[in-house]
Amino acid sequence: MNKKLYLIIIIIISIFAPYSIFSSPISFSGGYTTLSMKEGNQKITLNSNAKVELETLEIKADKIELSGENYNDIECNGNISFIDKENQITIRCSTLKYNQREETLIIDSWVEINDLKNSIYATAGYLEYDLKNSIIDLLVEVKLLHASEEDVMKCNCDILRFNLKDNNFSMLGNSEVNWKGDSYKAQAITINLNNNDISMDGSIEANINTN
Repeated sequence: MNKKLYLIIIIIISIFAPYSIFSSPISFSGGYTTLSMKEGNQKITLNSNAKVELETLEIKADKIELSGENYNDIECNGNISFIDKENQITIRCSTLKYNQREETLIIDSWVEINDLKNSIYATAGYLEYDLKNSIIDLLVEVKLLHASEEDVMKCNCDILRFNLKDNNFSMLGNSEVNWKGDSYKAQAITINLNNNDISMDGSIEANINTN
């Protein structure tokens, strides 16, 4: 099979059906697809209803570009949803970079997170997600809502680390929690999601509702 015929077959498959040609399980589809097979600069660009699936992950966007060795680098733009099915987490944003080999997600734009497992909704200006270690870091004007049977916990801080394995999140910098009519302020606050225990460090302020 000559090189020209091989490229024609690849292009036809990419237009009409999702497929998998990678060392790790991955499939993709898009309304308009372009491929560059130049050695050392392989690239696939998906436009219009672009979608990529990687085992327990699903990514949708207006535009998705796969590049690098074994197409490890995924870059997205416009109306993005990143779904972690295993942890029941959906992330929405306008720009996104994901590395398959390192299993790291970076979002350098406004981001929204829905965690169905823990009934959490959060927003921030920046996100890093280490999927190998199950850690999400949020920075810049972080706001988080956690719905429990007792009440909705409202949190604000500069930096938040959510440890999915330990099922807790830690806030640092201008940390504030409002819950069940009480408010807490401290430099650092940690919330245990198993029992909603609140731990505080540094200069602490609290207003407790005694009614």
